[in-house]
Amino acid sequence: MDGYFYHEAEFIILENGSKNLAGKFAYTEARYVQRDQPGLGWALREGIRRSSNEKVVFLPADMSYDLDFVPRALTHLQNGTDIVIGSKMVKGSEVERPLKRKVLSELYSFYVNYVHNLSILDVTGTKGFKKSKVAPLLDSCGKDGIAFEVQLLKAAKKAGLRVKEIPVKVNDFRKSRFLT
Repeated sequence: MDGYFYHEAEFIILENGSKNLAGKFAYTEARYVQRDQPGLGWALREGIRRSSNEKVVFLPADMSYDLDFVPRALTHLQNGTDIVIGSKMVKGSEVERPLKRKVLSELYSFYVNYVHNLSILDVTGTKGFKKSKVAPLLDSCGKDGIAFEVQLLKAAKKAGLRVKEIPVKVNDFRKSRFLT
């Protein structure tokens, strides 16, 4: 990612129960935070809290999302959006992933939307946040796992935050701990 962005970027690597990645990152300017237990919610919460920037963008460490998401998310955050979701399910997205993973992801998003009335096509997409709008909601989202994303999106809807889904390019053929 070094040299890709045209602005000052802050990199925070949050390892949440995965294999030790500390020796695999060559970017010395990154802050590295490790936790032994898995927890996507923990990583999102800690990343937002630890960031010194108003605009915070998350990407999975496997780099399955195209980096083009970052400048587009920052533009939306600059122009009034509070949460930007890099959605695999909106028109214009280019997604390469196994059919089983695609179908189960879509079913999960459909279920979450049905139960929680979120009107978001892809609740699991990569995200960008406006820190000042989202940070006050973090403590209301008690879960550290994948449910954190749903709780945060519910809290954002209740608070009237502006959420926008944008298309992304994804190449996701990694193994899943949920699909065996």
